[in-house]
Amino acid sequence: FTVPLNSCCGSDAPHNCSLSVLCGNPGSFVCPDPSKYVSWDGLHFTEATYKVI
Repeated sequence: FTVPLNSCCGSDAPHNCSLSVLCGNPGSFVCPDPSKYVSWDGLHFTEATYKVI
């Protein structure tokens, strides 16, 4: 994982994770390559992480 501490889907908050801008809501964004991330949205793992687990 090249971006292990940030969420793939989120906001401009630290680690791309904010309770005020949740994944899928206006103001959120999705990373171009989820396989580089451990966390999808700060709460859930990406598929790449589940493959390792």
